[in-house]
Amino acid sequence: MARIPSFGYHERRDGSVMITRGCSPVRIVPGPDAPALLAELAEDDPQETLARWATIPSRAAA
Repeated sequence: MARIPSFGYHERRDGSVMITRGCSPVRIVPGPDAPALLAELAEDDPQETLARWATIPSRAAA
């Protein structure tokens, strides 16, 4: 059975990435963290990566 993707993402003009689930925004990953997210998406399972990033606090705030 094929898995239906529930997470998505949109790269924004300001350099941030918006993570969505079911077309609803879940989290905005700020510009300083966005390259790390995009690199993980290129290497790992996108659904697992987005699910993990949707629940972790901003790394820029740390």
